Amino acid sequence: MIAAKRPANRNNARSRLTATDERSELQSTTDPCSAPDGHYWVYAHSPVDGREQGQLLVGKWLIRMDCPYVEHYWGLIRDATEDGTLGISAKISTDWGRLNDPAGPRRNHIVCVYTRDWRDEVDVLRVATRLRDVGAVKKMLLTYKPDIFTHAGRYEGDSPGEVAIYQCKAPYEHLVVDVHNRAAAEALFLSSGQL
Repeated sequence: MIAAKRPANRNNARSRLTATDERSELQSTTDPCSAPDGHYWVYAHSPVDGREQGQLLVGKWLIRMDCPYVEHYWGLIRDATEDGTLGISAKISTDWGRLNDPAGPRRNHIVCVYTRDWRDEVDVLRVATRLRDVGAVKKMLLTYKPDIFTHAGRYEGDSPGEVAIYQCKAPYEHLVVDVHNRAAAEALFLSSGQL
């Protein structure tokens, strides 16, 4: 595993990543392992955007995978997202993106499967169960991060799940709630004034 030193100011590193990547979006069928340099992510979108409630309510399931698995599993996630049967959108890091992440290189590709409201535990669990149903996950532990943590500059270090408010493991039928992280997300949301 790559032991990457994380920068002291992750907000600056991540904002550079977002600003650079939004120049042009790759087609969802682009192979993340051979995507052109300069692109951090390949995106898939649901027919319904689902972000009408606001960006601070969006959250995502995080899935990590190696290149040999990317083509098959990203295809399953992409197709279910674009069919409107999974989350509101999904993205996967490219090879170039995972190696050039301003916050430090990553060993695995990261897949983010977004839901419209991290407070809606029924929908969050539905998406985890749907990932199982389409065959995209079988045994791995899923972790869920609300985007409000990203906006506040809270990122995962070397321990997957440290910013997770939910976890879900096979058979993907129950959420495990991290009450400390969930309370922190609630407090950030309340202080944002976007009620």
